[in-house]
Amino acid sequence: MLTTIIKREFIAHIQSLRFSLTLMLCVGLMVLNALVLVYSTHRFERDVYRENITQQHQTLRDNGAAGLCQLLLEGPGVFYKKPSELAFCAGFADNKLPDKIGAESYLVYMAVYSEGRSIDKSFYWPWILSFPTELKDAPLLSTFITIDWVFVIGVLLSLAAFLFTHDAIVGEKESGTLKLVMANSLPRHTLLWGKFWGALLVLSGVLVLSVVLNLLIVLVLAELSLDFSHAVRIAVMVLISVVYLAGCTSLGLLISAHSSTRRVSLTTVLFIWVSMVLLWPQTGKTIAELFHQETHELEHTKHVYEHGDGTFIWHPIRGHAFGLAEENNNRLDPAFIKKFSSALRSERTHHQELENAQLLRRIQQVNLAQNIVRVSPMGAYQYAMEAMAGTGLPRYRHFIDQARSYAQRFEESLLALDRADSRSLHIPFVKTGLSTQKVKLDQIPVFAENLSAASLASSAIVDLALLGFFAVFTYLAAYLVWLRSSIVD
Repeated sequence: MLTTIIKREFIAHIQSLRFSLTLMLCVGLMVLNALVLVYSTHRFERDVYRENITQQHQTLRDNGAAGLCQLLLEGPGVFYKKPSELAFCAGFADNKLPDKIGAESYLVYMAVYSEGRSIDKSFYWPWILSFPTELKDAPLLSTFITIDWVFVIGVLLSLAAFLFTHDAIVGEKESGTLKLVMANSLPRHTLLWGKFWGALLVLSGVLVLSVVLNLLIVLVLAELSLDFSHAVRIAVMVLISVVYLAGCTSLGLLISAHSSTRRVSLTTVLFIWVSMVLLWPQTGKTIAELFHQETHELEHTKHVYEHGDGTFIWHPIRGHAFGLAEENNNRLDPAFIKKFSSALRSERTHHQELENAQLLRRIQQVNLAQNIVRVSPMGAYQYAMEAMAGTGLPRYRHFIDQARSYAQRFEESLLALDRADSRSLHIPFVKTGLSTQKVKLDQIPVFAENLSAASLASSAIVDLALLGFFAVFTYLAAYLVWLRSSIVD
């Protein structure tokens, strides 16, 4: 009996006009997404990334040729985040989140004239990891402008799931067919289960067909090197999409079982869909914006530390280091070098703490907003897809962690080379305290971001669990409402 109901519902759906429209829209937009990737987005981002990496390596070679001291003082340069090969699946956040981290110092030019000669007192502020400020402006949910899997599945197919099921029960109740069906001693749970699977199989079929066509175009025309780990991530994204659509299907059945007429059911599902996709995410963003003030205060504190408060009075830590550089005329005195190095070390520690605190506040602010948005299934779905595609906030935090780890290895490797030079004073942060030997690029570690499917999947577990809970809860609620519903209008 269950198989008969599923077949009946399946055939009824694929013969409907809404199925034809859904299929054409989804397939058409998936093909458009693949063509945009092939002829525009991917090639441009790949070429820019390669150019940036080439320039970064050349800078390291030039500084290494100038001497170990120059390489260590100027730092490793800028770290660039590699464009995700699966950005076409969920690329909205990849275009909004920062794609680089600075690790550069800057030279303070300072010279005084004494007894007719110029004394150079220039020095480098020690390099720190500096993070772009765009994170605070990152939108929380995809817009209708970005055509990717999240838009096609999360927006269009979710609407199709509601439209397929909004009249599944109330429609048959109004037409009188529900009474005839239930007259055959059909258990209620069997009827509901059959309607659920009939709709979900149709939606899954559209999903799979759209995804397969999209991937075929990408694999044939795009210059993407997808391996087994990418295939695993794509399979997980398809699973996430099916769970999300199962929740939307169950919610549509719940509304249909609870509504008195088709008109009421249709109005309700449209209102819920708009709220789930558009209205609730803005609520999360509004709440998070209440915490902007603390971030602005940190930005002001960092600006005053770096540039002064308008009266050119610097922070005592930075001012002490600057004062030492300005007052001492003997840059070769080991006692001065050690004292100056200690001052620069304190300056660097405090400056990095300010930068880290600023980044932490921005991430906490976005996390708070995303946690609010996750109440909406659409929010949880997008963040799960972004995690698996390697384009969302978890990927950015992973990028930060790897940049920090590399920066530490970079400095440790150069200090080890410095210790091997007997002519060096082995005092960091001061040019005259370090080795002047030349360093080749193959003698130091080069930054390369490493992404694994396991690390990305761990970031999507919470959102996938929320989607699973959403699907199970809405189906159980639909079942309870259906048990108490009358089969006559």
